[in-house]
Amino acid sequence: MKKGRIFSIICYTLGVLAIAGALTITFINLNETKAAEDATNHILGELTSLIGGGAGADAVPGDRGDTHSGVEKDAETTAQPGKDTEPGGEQPVTGEEPGEPGPGGDPDGPGGDDPYADIASPVPDYVLEENIEMPTVKIDGVRYCGIITIPRIDRQLPVAATWDYTTLKQTPCRYAGSAYKDNFVICGHNYIVHLGPIRRLKYGDDVIFTDVDGNVFKYKVVSVEILPPDASVEMKTSGYALSLFTCTLGGQTRVTVRCDRA
Repeated sequence: MKKGRIFSIICYTLGVLAIAGALTITFINLNETKAAEDATNHILGELTSLIGGGAGADAVPGDRGDTHSGVEKDAETTAQPGKDTEPGGEQPVTGEEPGEPGPGGDPDGPGGDDPYADIASPVPDYVLEENIEMPTVKIDGVRYCGIITIPRIDRQLPVAATWDYTTLKQTPCRYAGSAYKDNFVICGHNYIVHLGPIRRLKYGDDVIFTDVDGNVFKYKVVSVEILPPDASVEMKTSGYALSLFTCTLGGQTRVTVRCDRA
């Protein structure tokens, strides 16, 4: 009789401890999720301000620096053709007076009625330079390369330029590759406020990446895969333009979304 009672007490105690442990883990996860959400919103606000404010082609080191928030442009970029000439400003030099026919008497040629007709449309640096690295900005000591937008799951998230476990607790990170070379891989925690919901994505869903220069890359989901945690080679050399991955709930496998350019 005593043995049975002792056994019941032990089982009861173990049950209470298990429940307490589960509640503790849940509390920790909720705190981490809330901290991740706060960090994401802060960084996203800074990035959106930089990109929306034109921190791309016309930016130079420090021109958008903010000593309070710790925002710093990482590298100097070159102004694009035609960016510095606005209507009403300095006219381009064509060898003819504005309003006079250009060579061959064409009023629309250089020096014709349209003084801007000979100015080429701006071409992004990554098109002109084959091996250019993605530009970054530094926010609170961490470099970021852009923003990932996933409409189906209502996510707009900053993307850190390199990954480590500390940064992953704040935002998704670039794991490998580049948007410029169509081999971009982004990883993130399975927090519900980060990449946890990507398992719900379906074929044809839109994914958009905007770099810090304001260049926009549009993708379509091609497949959703489950990969083992050690499949780093398959993750980096898949041949897809964009891959997103996060842990499954148990952490034993990786939910991986493959995308091609739209």
